[in-house]
Amino acid sequence: IDENICLIANYLQKTAPNYLFTVPIPNLNGDTITFFNHHAFRAFLFQPNSHTYLVVQNENEALEASKQFAQFTQHLNSFNARKLHITLPHFHNLSLRFADFEKSLRENNSERLVLAAPAANALLKMNNIVNRYEAFIAHPDAMIRVMHHDTKISNILFNEKGEGLCVIDLDTVMPGYLFSDPY
Repeated sequence: IDENICLIANYLQKTAPNYLFTVPIPNLNGDTITFFNHHAFRAFLFQPNSHTYLVVQNENEALEASKQFAQFTQHLNSFNARKLHITLPHFHNLSLRFADFEKSLRENNSERLVLAAPAANALLKMNNIVNRYEAFIAHPDAMIRVMHHDTKISNILFNEKGEGLCVIDLDTVMPGYLFSDPY
């Protein structure tokens, strides 16, 4: 995670120096991650007069958040995403998720299946989405790029006017496909 953030920070400092990217602050040893009592810590510069939201309250917040995720992706469009570590293997692997879902249907107790039947049946009817996903990632033009993978309102800092400032919570940034960040 830390290497990914530092690689991206170095790239953005060269290619988009005016883009606000929350960069880890090195400790006294020059490391951007500190281990204490078997826990890892990173410190970032405080962004004054900024805040985040837990829930979208209006269209403007959604628009501003989507702009921030789009700018993040755009600024990293030429970055070689294969340099990044995969921090959460199979995080957005729809084929694996659907296979796990089907396995849980086969192995779960009957009482639980009765309760879940309406939702499970609805999902089973949408299995064509898995086929489309597999066709997309197999296509030679499907470009692996830097993606955030956790595009939610609480991962955007806003200023006092409600304008998006930057993308935060970078632990899930890794190689992926454009559909992983549905802004």
